[in-house]
Amino acid sequence: MSSNYLPSSDADFDIWQQNFYTYVNAHLAELGLTAADLAPLTAAQTSWQNAFSSHITAQAAALGARQGKDTARDSFEFLTRAFVRRVQAIPTMTDAARASMNITVAQDRAPATPPTTRPVPAVLNCIYVCNTYVRTLCVDSTHTMYVQLYLASVMVITVITDSYDVQRLVGSGRCGGVARLLRRPTTV
Repeated sequence: MSSNYLPSSDADFDIWQQNFYTYVNAHLAELGLTAADLAPLTAAQTSWQNAFSSHITAQAAALGARQGKDTARDSFEFLTRAFVRRVQAIPTMTDAARASMNITVAQDRAPATPPTTRPVPAVLNCIYVCNTYVRTLCVDSTHTMYVQLYLASVMVITVITDSYDVQRLVGSGRCGGVARLLRRPTTV
């Protein structure tokens, strides 16, 4: 049997103590005890039962109060957000007033500048190159560059540009292949 026979949770302890007290009280003579031996335990049990009952009542009240608070906050936040949208739309609203109310102040964004150049692929590390021709077919809306290769014999070609990942292509004989080069993620 475990040395710690008392349950750790309050609810389990309450069940255990009721069972223990009831058994001991019913079998005093068999256990060689008297009512006087049980008196301190009876007083402690009464104190425990009152405190535990008060705790359960307070815990239920706290749970109800928290649910009421959460419901009130959700409703208040919903109405506040609607009101802030209305205040934000006032034509005379200034950023200083927004800052004083601790609501969102719009940040000025510079318009994006259109690119002035486009990447051009370069062929590097050609091994056993013979009659090789590379041309860019297109760069699509997902920034994927398609490169068409015309290979005359077995070779390994690495295609790289300033803003596209390295792509190694293998071809053999007189074949034409299309390779995809994915744009590198931009670094900040």
